[in-house]
Amino acid sequence: MGDEGARLNAADPFRSDFIRYQEHAADNWYSGPEFYEQTWKPFCDVFETEETYVIVVEIAGVSSRDLDVVIQGRRVLVRGCRQDSSTLPKKDFYQMEISFGLFSREVELPDEIDQAAVKTHFRDGLLVVECPKRRTVMEKRVNVE
Repeated sequence: MGDEGARLNAADPFRSDFIRYQEHAADNWYSGPEFYEQTWKPFCDVFETEETYVIVVEIAGVSSRDLDVVIQGRRVLVRGCRQDSSTLPKKDFYQMEISFGLFSREVELPDEIDQAAVKTHFRDGLLVVECPKRRTVMEKRVNVE
């Protein structure tokens, strides 16, 4: 009977995926200090123009001094903290959807960018990160001497 159960597990893709997930969760239940810190992911839009990749991150209620933008190659990381500044007592909530605390959002762009020319603007709860595309020379003539 034990062999029959093993064959059923192997034949059922949902069951085998579920078992793999459980094994992964058991092996990785603690992943460092961030395990204790609740983080959230803000919504973001990413689009491109001919010259620039643009990342727009929705982070209303965050102070610019609590923001950090890090560029690493083609990756752009936006992280920070939204403080819970509500002075209302937190008792008997009927609905609670606004996230507070640490957040991060990482975007990998399709091409290299000009890191020195990256610009950011933060207004009305939207952080805009403009990443100019790195210009690559497709053809270059060389004088023959």
